[in-house]
Amino acid sequence: LRRVSHELKTPLASIREGAELLADEAVGKLTDAQSEVASLVQASSVDLQRQIENLLNFNLRDALDTSLNVTSFSLTELVDELRNRHLLTLGSNNLVIDFDARVDHCNGDREKLRITLDNLITNAVRYSPRDTIISITSSRTRNTTVIEVHDQGPGVPEHDREFIFRPFYQGSNTSGKHVRGTGIGLSV
Repeated sequence: LRRVSHELKTPLASIREGAELLADEAVGKLTDAQSEVASLVQASSVDLQRQIENLLNFNLRDALDTSLNVTSFSLTELVDELRNRHLLTLGSNNLVIDFDARVDHCNGDREKLRITLDNLITNAVRYSPRDTIISITSSRTRNTTVIEVHDQGPGVPEHDREFIFRPFYQGSNTSGKHVRGTGIGLSV
């Protein structure tokens, strides 16, 4: 999987670079329709890279040292970083991510939390209706930081809930949108 993922990343880097050049109009002025297509190619290439990274993380999870790299970090900075990764999709669907940071500093493994939170935000962005708000809150209960992601999407159907953390499980698509992932996001 590492070898295949590497082979996928090489042409993907060229696609991303080409899409960025088009979007930046480095090769000439684009029409509105062409700009929209360039933005879609950019967003899709970022999504594809994220899926490749998820596949690698899933494959290497057991092979790598699973110890935690605990540091103190800002949740606001982490959420801002993730919000920026989704800017194109948020903008095209008129979605807003609102972060209510009752607790800003957190002690934990930032990278593992970033992966987890990014998967939750990705699902929220995919399934949220247009013109809605995705709310993220952080709070503290005793010595635990609690982070919640709420959206106005259809939610996970009751019959899918016990399976959503299984690798490669893809629940029923009740949103009516043509959205299919790999089914590994939440298992990672």
